[in-house]
Amino acid sequence: MGSPGRLVVIRLIRERGKRTIAVCHCDCGTIKNIPLLHVKSGVIKSCGCLRKETARKIGLRNRKHGQAIPGQRGAAYRSWEAMKSRCFNKNDPCFHLYGGRGITVCEQWANSFDNFFADMGERPRNTTLDRIDTNKNYVFSNCRWAKPETQQRNRRNNRMVVYGGKEMPLVVLSEKTGVPYHRLHERIVRRGWSIEDAVKKAPRGYY
Repeated sequence: MGSPGRLVVIRLIRERGKRTIAVCHCDCGTIKNIPLLHVKSGVIKSCGCLRKETARKIGLRNRKHGQAIPGQRGAAYRSWEAMKSRCFNKNDPCFHLYGGRGITVCEQWANSFDNFFADMGERPRNTTLDRIDTNKNYVFSNCRWAKPETQQRNRRNNRMVVYGGKEMPLVVLSEKTGVPYHRLHERIVRRGWSIEDAVKKAPRGYY
C-alpha cells in the first residue's frame, strides 16, 4: 500500500475506539508506526529522515553565506528583510513610501535571499541598500550599497539650492561649506533664511 512521500504502509493496526495505526516502511529502511490519518493526508511523509535532511540542507546554505543563521542575521540578510517589509508589509512604518506607491521587489529577490545575495554580495560597512532611480523597483540593475551621503543626494524629496551660481542638493552644499547639514536644513527649509545667511552666519544655539 503506497502513501505520500517516502512511506509504504505494510499493514494496519485497528483497535476499537482508537485511531488506526499504519505500520510503515520508510525509504531509509526504518519501520515506524504512524497514525494512518497522518499518512494519508501527507502530514507525515517519512520516519523523520526527510525533516533531518531538509534541516541539514538549510544549515549548509546558512553556513555557505553565513547570513541567515537564527539570532545572527547578517547585514545583507537584514537589508533583504527590510526591503521586503517596506514593499509588502502594510504595517511597516515606511510602507506608504514604498509598497504604498507601487514600489515592489523583483520576483527573483522576493522569493530567495540566495538570489539577492548572489547579486548584491555582502553589505559593506556603513552602507544601506539604495535604489539608483527612486521611482523604480528593487531589481539588481537599479540597486547598490550606498553610504548615507549618497542616499541623501538621491532622495526623491531632496532640497535643491543655488549657491555660487550652481544648483546642488542641500547635502552637497553642506559638504562644500562645512556647515552641518542639520543647521542648513533648519535655517533654509524651516526658517526661510537666504542661502548666503545660512552659510555665513555664526551658529545660534541649535541653528
